[in-house]
Amino acid sequence: ECVVAITTELLEQMTRKGEEANSSTMAVQCHVLDEYAKSLGHNDSNEPGGEMEADKGPLGRFFKACLGLSSESDDVLVSPSVITDWIKQVCDSNSYDGCCDAILLDSLISLVITLPSSPLLSQSDCVNILLASWRHPGLLWEDKSLPFLQSSPSVISQSVTARALSSLQEKMFHPYDHSHHNEGKNDSIIWSNKLWRLHSLLDRAHTSLLKHVGFQNTSHWSRPESANQKLWLHSCLMSSLKQYNTEGERRQALFYDMEEMDQVTLLTSILTALPEHGTLFMKSLGDTTGVGDNILELSCLDLLKHFKDIL
Repeated sequence: ECVVAITTELLEQMTRKGEEANSSTMAVQCHVLDEYAKSLGHNDSNEPGGEMEADKGPLGRFFKACLGLSSESDDVLVSPSVITDWIKQVCDSNSYDGCCDAILLDSLISLVITLPSSPLLSQSDCVNILLASWRHPGLLWEDKSLPFLQSSPSVISQSVTARALSSLQEKMFHPYDHSHHNEGKNDSIIWSNKLWRLHSLLDRAHTSLLKHVGFQNTSHWSRPESANQKLWLHSCLMSSLKQYNTEGERRQALFYDMEEMDQVTLLTSILTALPEHGTLFMKSLGDTTGVGDNILELSCLDLLKHFKDIL
């Protein structure tokens, strides 16, 4: 950290003097600096929550100086290949919970926010960086990316939302391969937390969030073949329902904008796919007092027919 701090101080002094002399920052840019910057990008801390001190620490100061985001200079000190390498570093995380280089990610988000139409970043780069912050379990999404997206050009916001939903939908049918139930349960909580992070970007979010991700699609409930896959889908649904405070909000979210018979069909599909978890599911909606006697009666009749056909 001492070496990074000293290097950053020297860079800022050189760019400051260069600006005073009206000289080009090409005198600062060099292969050695590029390689050093790349190495620091790959060695950044992987701890969730590390972004809290990103602006104050030596690494954050170094990354921002290289990107022209320091208080001393707005000149970019590294070549485009370094920025491309950094973007790849934070966007190619294979970790399921989205942990990536928080300090580097924070600096890149700052670049997106400051220069969204800069030649340094393509629209695809901006979307990828913002998606990386959505996957990250820390505060970068809520504190920086989300406010930017809520005021940014709709095309960027729409692209981030669409790709995030697509990623979640793909995970809905990801093989449930955990040896312990609690591991799968924890992953479903992570999944639902990611879904909930999108609520401010979706129209009438609190009532249509589950519809947007596809829980209303009855064909989804017949798609899983193994018991483990069905359990995973059930865990995702239950974790998502728990994001709502009341039984009424859960019913509104699940049955949003659905006709009565469509609600019957959906309820029947879920209970048919997960008969052993039916009691827990119904309790989350408020049992008969919440769902409604007519809907529940029709659903029970459908279930009886279904199981009669099996027998």
